[in-house]
Amino acid sequence: MSYYALISSLPMLLLEGNAGFTPERFLSYCDAYVSGDKLKILEDLGLDPSLERFKPNSLPGRYAIWECALRNAIVRKRSHKLNVDAAKYLNEDAWTEADVERIVAAAWMVSSPLEREKILDQARWEKIEELEAGQLFSFEQLCAYKLKLLLQLKWVGRSPEQAAQNLDLATSMVERSIELQTKQEN
Repeated sequence: MSYYALISSLPMLLLEGNAGFTPERFLSYCDAYVSGDKLKILEDLGLDPSLERFKPNSLPGRYAIWECALRNAIVRKRSHKLNVDAAKYLNEDAWTEADVERIVAAAWMVSSPLEREKILDQARWEKIEELEAGQLFSFEQLCAYKLKLLLQLKWVGRSPEQAAQNLDLATSMVERSIELQTKQEN
C-alpha cells in the first residue's frame, strides 16, 4: 500500500532542525491512513534496539540490528578506556555491522561528549536514510520518518550552554545527596 497523501503532508526533518512536530502528532496523522499491526509497529518504534519486536528484514528490524551493533561497539570502546570487561554489557544477539567500529572510532577522537553524541546521531540519521532509500511513499518510509523524528526531538533545545547547566545541576544534586547522607550517618 502507498501512503502518498500522508507522506507528502509531513514536514521535512533535519537532524538539527525543529519541525515543531511531535511523535504524538505524527501518530495522529497516521491513524487515518494506517491501521492494525502497522499502526502498532509505528507506535512501538523507538530509538532503542528492539531486536525481538520487529522482523529482521523490515526497516525497523534492520535499524535495530544496526543500532545494537553500534551500541556494542560503544560498549567495547568505553570498557577498553575504563579497563572493564565488556562481555557482561554486550548484547549477545547483536550482529556485526562493518561500519560501526569506524563510526565509534571517529566519535571517540572528539573530546566533547556533546559533539561525540552528535557524531553518533549523525551516523544514525545517515543509516536511517540509507535504509529508507527506494522506499518512497511506503510503510517503510513512515518507519524511517518516525525514527528521524525521534532523533530530531532528541536535539531540540540542546546546546553547549545547556550541557554546562545540566552538569552543574547534576553536580549540585550529588553534593546535596552526599551532605544529607553524611548528616544521617552522624
